[in-house]
Amino acid sequence: TMYLYLFNLRVLVLFVLVALLPRISDAQEVAFGLGQTEFGAGGRDGAVVDVEYRHTPFLTRGKFSLALGAVASLSEHGDAFVGGGLWSRLSWPSGWFADLSLMPGLYQNGISDNDLGSVVEFRSLLAVGYAFDSTRSVSVGISHMSNADLASDNPGVDAYILRYHVKF
Repeated sequence: TMYLYLFNLRVLVLFVLVALLPRISDAQEVAFGLGQTEFGAGGRDGAVVDVEYRHTPFLTRGKFSLALGAVASLSEHGDAFVGGGLWSRLSWPSGWFADLSLMPGLYQNGISDNDLGSVVEFRSLLAVGYAFDSTRSVSVGISHMSNADLASDNPGVDAYILRYHVKF
């Protein structure tokens, strides 16, 4: 039963990624990330890949913008997360920017060591980056995922991510 559940969650992650591909041309921005996880409480660290979609901002005030977004992540151990929520950006004319996002979603651990205590998890991200031009940028970020004490077990996981952004 657990194997079937894990398989279904991985299929869901793949479905979300494939579903986003036709919409990429309508997207404000897509960020492709590669990084390393750091589990607390005895989890197994490993490489992680994520894809983050950012819709056109619904609020813009000077340097600040706010939009809806979605993320799909998969680690080398099969840990999978799919979520959606808010992202914000502070942009400066020099090309530098800072991103902050909060995306609740669904998590499935690939191995028992990486159990985060709940299927419902909250992913927050803080990143700093530089825009090369109007369509390409790069950033480094740190994300944290935990269940916000919805469960009695809440070890959490951090990820350090190098991201390449493409605007459309």
